[in-house]
Amino acid sequence: MGAKLFVPLLRVQCHNEAWGYTHTYPQFVPKNNDLKPCLASPYKKAMQAAQERTIFPMTTTYQLQLAVRDYECDMQGVVNNAVYQNYLEHARHEFLKLHGLDFAALTKAGINLVVVRAELDYKGSLTSGDKFTVSTALEQQSRLKFAFTQSITRDADNKLMLEALVIGTGVNQQGKPFLPDQLLPLMKALTHQP
Repeated sequence: MGAKLFVPLLRVQCHNEAWGYTHTYPQFVPKNNDLKPCLASPYKKAMQAAQERTIFPMTTTYQLQLAVRDYECDMQGVVNNAVYQNYLEHARHEFLKLHGLDFAALTKAGINLVVVRAELDYKGSLTSGDKFTVSTALEQQSRLKFAFTQSITRDADNKLMLEALVIGTGVNQQGKPFLPDQLLPLMKALTHQP
């Protein structure tokens, strides 16, 4: 039997100075134990490593660290409520990319991932310069839908700023909803299903 889809990985942080954010993502440990952050394709290399040895189980929550920019704040000096949707969307796209699913490539292939419902519970307000973490987890919600459970916490005091449930589906070229085959292995891997 081949390698299972939940693969042995280690959590690694990678900071991008130019864009001002930090990824925390699962990454495999190669045989020579040379940890190289920011691998171009950690999912593919992790699958290869899974066939070779076992280290740790895959983490199911992705974390992306960002900082508030001045222009994201409204006249009250806090992040505008609509901007939080941008933070959440960016984290979802990075989560998918990390797991080998490029949002733009899926769209070019005629697979459109769309949000059908977004529930956001605001718990506090971020202000200019605040550093914060967006946590993202994915699960299959039904035969046609998937759900991202997300939260935003301020790094300085670990205070919860927002909780969100974002439900999506795939839409094919005929406009019909479906759950793309490309997502199924990822959802099975993250929920540890055989």
